[in-house]
Amino acid sequence: MPKESTNKKPGRKPAVPITRMIQLRDAGLNLQEIGDMCGCSKANVSARLKAVKAEFKGLAVFKDKRADILALMQQKMLYSLTDKDIKRMPGGSRVLAMCQLYDKERIERGQPGVYVQYSDFQGELDDVNSEIKQLEMELAELGG
Repeated sequence: MPKESTNKKPGRKPAVPITRMIQLRDAGLNLQEIGDMCGCSKANVSARLKAVKAEFKGLAVFKDKRADILALMQQKMLYSLTDKDIKRMPGGSRVLAMCQLYDKERIERGQPGVYVQYSDFQGELDDVNSEIKQLEMELAELGG
């Protein structure tokens, strides 16, 4: 049976998760303090945080423009489909795609479908439970 690879070099400490370094930085620690706490150099901390800094900036832009980005992707995907592509799709996939597009169209037109939430029925459920308790009490009085 082959031995499992641990991907660790002898004498090397396991890497500190970048999320931990970010938490410490957000808590106001400087790079040297983070390095001391994580058992690595200030340069290591700096390099790892710098590597994710650009990703965070990109993420902020994505979050701010998510609806526009998703709309653009939808447009590209829909415009790239040909009749031949659609005909090659299994029937169930075509029906599901049509239902999803229909739902999205209704939402865009301000005509969303009916969605039932548990909270919609909470009051009625409470009333039914009260009525059950009342009937149980009346039944107990009749029997005793």
